[in-house]
Amino acid sequence: MDIQNIQFADTHKFSQIVLDYLAGVDALKPYYQYNPNQVDWQQVMQDKDALPVNREILVESIQKQYAALDIDGLVGQHIQAFADANTYCIVTAHQLNIFTGPLYVIYKTLSTIRLCRNLQAQYPQKVFVPVFWLGSEDHDFEEIHHTRMFNKLIQWDDKQGGACGRYQLSTFQPVLDQVAALLGDASEAEKLRTLFVEAYQPEHSLAQASRILLHGLFKEYGLVIVDGDDVALKMACKGIIQDELLRQSSAQVMEKTLSEFPYPPQALGREINLFYIQDNSRERIVLDTATKTYTVLNTAHTFTTEEILAITEQYPERFSPNVILRPVFQQQVLPALAYIGGGGELAYWLQLKDVFSHHHVPFPVVLLRDSVMWIDAATQKKLARLDFSVTALFEPEHTLIEQYVRKHADTTVDLSAQVAQVEAMFSPLVQQAAQIDAGLESTVMAERQVVLNALSKLESKLLKAQKSKQETQVKQISSILQKLFPEGGLQERSENFTSLYLRHGQSLFDTLLAASTQPVPQFLVVTEQEPAGS
Repeated sequence: MDIQNIQFADTHKFSQIVLDYLAGVDALKPYYQYNPNQVDWQQVMQDKDALPVNREILVESIQKQYAALDIDGLVGQHIQAFADANTYCIVTAHQLNIFTGPLYVIYKTLSTIRLCRNLQAQYPQKVFVPVFWLGSEDHDFEEIHHTRMFNKLIQWDDKQGGACGRYQLSTFQPVLDQVAALLGDASEAEKLRTLFVEAYQPEHSLAQASRILLHGLFKEYGLVIVDGDDVALKMACKGIIQDELLRQSSAQVMEKTLSEFPYPPQALGREINLFYIQDNSRERIVLDTATKTYTVLNTAHTFTTEEILAITEQYPERFSPNVILRPVFQQQVLPALAYIGGGGELAYWLQLKDVFSHHHVPFPVVLLRDSVMWIDAATQKKLARLDFSVTALFEPEHTLIEQYVRKHADTTVDLSAQVAQVEAMFSPLVQQAAQIDAGLESTVMAERQVVLNALSKLESKLLKAQKSKQETQVKQISSILQKLFPEGGLQERSENFTSLYLRHGQSLFDTLLAASTQPVPQFLVVTEQEPAGS
């Protein structure tokens, strides 16, 4: 395989806030704690140590979550290591997409593992644990109930409601059967099929299934999976919950931040950034300031201040953070130094620094994950015949096609020389007309434009004729770009990891880990080669 690094800006696929963050633009500096391009990790560790987490509760909670899994090995060592003050973690997080969802979920996980390895080499006296925080409390089922494998949409239809992590898998078997059939008989197919069956058992919840699947894929790298939908972990966040209910602090902080934020807002909060969560229900909590009562929307639940505070003491697991407070909960319970996410995540984390400060929770290093585009051997052969460079692929489709057609036309379609001749001919005429009469100058300029427009139309017709002659190549270019950039977006946001895993097995992960340079993110283009003798 050949691996090439592309500058993020050159892909034309990332927002301005992401590019500015990577470039260290001054306008963003008030919104983060640590320079992502030159992190003083010793300082980050010291800052985290100043407000330590409850490690005993953390270890006990994670061990309970892993009770049904075999954690003899690096995962078990990492869980136990959390009891020691010299252990830290790097975190990524995601919703519970079925079968891990789009490729970038794999890439953010590998970026997290790579950074831990690099920090371990730099600080051998410490322990650095890669953590995947399950977004199990998210209730947007339509975002997670599908994935795309082998260019086919795989979708799970169910209407249980509430937090997705609590969904039971009693209706999942038809989806599992469909995927099992798609895997075929490649050498790695049986491994994946077995893992999928083990994870998506009818008696499991989606959170359990997601933990089993991620554990099966990444256990040899020591990845620890943490579910925030946990009684003990919520109890550790009780102070944040009560402050939000009584003072609505995060809304006030966010209002000030967004009034000054130099980019479009990425995440909008609510007056109360908490949900009330029970089985099959996760609904917003709203406050009636006149009656000082709290209502859970779309339910019959209404509480006085005293009643809702009593619930926070007895049942803290009933309170679920939204996008504004979830990162704060996560950092409150984990000895986390950094969060690694995609461009959208990075953008909304940069809005949250003052919310962290309000709750006296250290704001972590925020890092962009690696991105990867794969070019299979067959596509590479086509690109070679078309004589396209990798960087050229990121040009707009119409630009790429036009450049190709012009280069390979059997006669010139470039009329720039003729345009120059017209300009040269009319220039003295314009000057002469101006000397005679100002109105006459306008007439000559209009005639000049008529000729230029005629040349432009003629060039377009010549180009169109050449496109027709090169129709096969033009269609091939469109087909390649659709494969590499589905619907115009990045490949990693569409296809699932399974097709790559069937071709490469576990070496898929090892290859990407070796190429990663976290904490410096990479946009990698991986070009596969045909096996020798094929």
